[in-house]
Amino acid sequence: MTHYDPELIHPYATTDLMRFGQDQDGGYVINRCILGPTKVLVGLGINADWSFEEDFARKAGDDLLVHGYDFSVSRDIFHKEYISRVLYLFSIKFLLRLLKSPAEAPALWKLVYGYARNARKTDRTFPQFFDGVRHRFFQLGVSNTREGVFVPFDDVVAQLPAGLPDQSVFLKIDIELSEFRIMDDVLRHGRLLSGMAIEFHDLDILWDSFARIMREAGREFVLTHVHGNNYTGLIPGTGIPKALEVTFVHKSLLPANLSPFKGEYPLPGLDHPNEPGKADIPLRFQ
Repeated sequence: MTHYDPELIHPYATTDLMRFGQDQDGGYVINRCILGPTKVLVGLGINADWSFEEDFARKAGDDLLVHGYDFSVSRDIFHKEYISRVLYLFSIKFLLRLLKSPAEAPALWKLVYGYARNARKTDRTFPQFFDGVRHRFFQLGVSNTREGVFVPFDDVVAQLPAGLPDQSVFLKIDIELSEFRIMDDVLRHGRLLSGMAIEFHDLDILWDSFARIMREAGREFVLTHVHGNNYTGLIPGTGIPKALEVTFVHKSLLPANLSPFKGEYPLPGLDHPNEPGKADIPLRFQ
């Protein structure tokens, strides 16, 4: 029977936590101390939200390089989505739908118009941020194999500038279970990393793998923050979320005498629910 040990997710107390990205799913709480040494931000998993990468770049300064990876999106995909939304908005099909339900028509128009407006924003801002110069985008997934649209993490490292010093790359990982496939490779390059923000999924069935990764990561990194994703709830019979966002900082960037955090998460002003309008998941540490 699986033993869900809450001490595995007990963070250490630090005084320089900041939020990067939007105040919902896609934003992460990480430590200010990583900004100085970080020369490259690597974002694995972009989807239609690069608020974390954008905010990180704004806070780190103009010299930061950003490499984003996601096989499921591209400039062409976003543009086609925008065109499709606009065509539907002014289509006979949608007009007939509005006429069929006059009472619901205003709300329905507002909803569909909102989809089109959001698609337009995404279509416009994606190439503005991922300009191909200092902010590069790779339409690739990252896994433990080189097959189809997927490449191993070693290929991600190969795209980095030559001669980077230790602790100069910050890594964000939100790749829907592939985090378990790549973490052994990621930790082999641990000296290169200033820190990591990782979302782990399906911990109710993958806890043993998660526990091994957390122990391995703890040899070189300090766990400084955790946040439960309220979309998926708790592992039955525990107070541990099924999906968990964790922040690691390389030990060389932190004082050696840190104490375990005592108190309750979420942290006011820093943590926000992934799903707005739904209560965040409380985590208590003694």
